[in-house]
Amino acid sequence: MKTDVSKAGHDCRPLKRKSEVLACPVPPRASGKGLPYAPVDWPNVGDIWGWRVGSRVSVEGFYSHHFLYAPQHLQDKPTRKLLFQSKTSVLHYLKSQFPEADSEAFFASFTWHVPAEAHSSKLSKCSPSPQSSSSKKEAGKLVKGVEVSNKKQEAAVHCGKEVMVDVPAVEEQTLASGPTTKISGRSRVSESRASVSPHDSACHYAIDLKQQGLKSLDESQPGLIPEDYDHFLNSLDEILSVPITRAEISNPAASSHKEGMTQIRSKLSSLLAMGFASLADSNKLTELIALASQLKNGPTVSPREISMLKLIEEIPMASNSFLDAKKLSGQAEKFFADLDSKMANVASLRNEYIVTKQQLEICQADEASALSAQMEIDEQIAALQSRRADITQDLKLTNKKIVQYSSSQKKVMECLQKIVHDVRAANSEKQEWELRKKRSAEQEAEILAKFAPLDGFSF
Repeated sequence: MKTDVSKAGHDCRPLKRKSEVLACPVPPRASGKGLPYAPVDWPNVGDIWGWRVGSRVSVEGFYSHHFLYAPQHLQDKPTRKLLFQSKTSVLHYLKSQFPEADSEAFFASFTWHVPAEAHSSKLSKCSPSPQSSSSKKEAGKLVKGVEVSNKKQEAAVHCGKEVMVDVPAVEEQTLASGPTTKISGRSRVSESRASVSPHDSACHYAIDLKQQGLKSLDESQPGLIPEDYDHFLNSLDEILSVPITRAEISNPAASSHKEGMTQIRSKLSSLLAMGFASLADSNKLTELIALASQLKNGPTVSPREISMLKLIEEIPMASNSFLDAKKLSGQAEKFFADLDSKMANVASLRNEYIVTKQQLEICQADEASALSAQMEIDEQIAALQSRRADITQDLKLTNKKIVQYSSSQKKVMECLQKIVHDVRAANSEKQEWELRKKRSAEQEAEILAKFAPLDGFSF
């Protein structure tokens, strides 16, 4: 049963835009008129082409068969629609009927590849939700001089084993003073920490981030040794050899502040040693920005270090672009790899087609020979059946004669037996009859002799 897309539901997600009309996925054997899957106003204004798709879907998620119907005034026969089953047939028609027409502009005016409904539903699950993206626009507030989001909620897109999170803001708890800083970045969290939002689709999640301090998650847990403790042990001899100044003795707070700055420098250096690519794809950006902000407010920061810290503050924003570019590069590599694979597969498919064609020709020749032999056998069977019918008719006549002759033979046999019996009975009376014959002859002669004088006598 055909389905008109113009009457379909409005809940389909657009895949791409063509000629200012959204191209939506359609069900199998769907049909319609005009954009986005058929041209309009071609060759004349007001001409609307029709389209129809089959049921086979390619690996890319598009229908393998896209049919076009010409406008009404281009139809040669009113009872039969002018149907084009491929791009090649359309090109041949355009070259024959409209030799001066621009075929590229014709195909560029509409979308030839029609997305399938089932395949596009899988793609739509990975598309960002409008509700999840709107959560990024919540108003922020100031906590101890640092701007944070109201609900600390980030939209996540779950399309695999990981959840990509766009972090709009980070809450800083330990900064008593300093410039207001809005930190944005992208981090990865495990799938088990993501909770499904009731307002999002099957692949859209909302993640509530816990309050984060300047220290990492490992350091905030009790009983864990700081990461830079090994560095402190390795530098223990050097530290012991340096005496404490009177200023440090009289001002222990300044000494502890200096040690804190040393730890911050060490942590910041260890994070930078990971490299930009690893940092952009990790969950250490929050800690990195917090450490950079602390170190930037320190009294012993050189101008070059300040420029480097400013550059560090640009990492979260640049990481988004970097990850997007990296993702796009991966998609491009996959695209070209698939293209090379398909091009390499063309030769094998061509050889397979040639072999199949040869086998088909052989089978067709064998079929023709078998049909010819079958016809000859049928003719022979028909001739034999005709001869059999004649023989059957002759056999019936012969059977009738056999019955007739058998009956005659039986009658003759019965008559012969009677005659033989009569002859034998007559033989037994033969002498008696001979004697009677002799006596009757003598009597006849005597009578004739007696009346002989009367012969020729006249009165």
